[in-house]
Amino acid sequence: MPRYFFHVSGTVTFVDQVGRDLVDDEEAWSLAITSTGELLRDLDGGMPDQADILTMVTNDDGEALISLRFIAERHMKATSH
Repeated sequence: MPRYFFHVSGTVTFVDQVGRDLVDDEEAWSLAITSTGELLRDLDGGMPDQADILTMVTNDDGEALISLRFIAERHMKATSH
């Protein structure tokens, strides 16, 4: 089974040194989406404006296979005086 590494960067950086054995790239894709969604849920509304979270999945050779990026921006209405 191929090994996949799930790295996350944003306000904190996590470098996956262990990885996970998965059946194929499709399983890695599904896990990347699920784990990124869980990370966003765990923030419980506490994500700062202009936050940029990147989940990068690599293979044993360090080759990037999947990138998921979530960018949070607030668009404020202009106030008239």
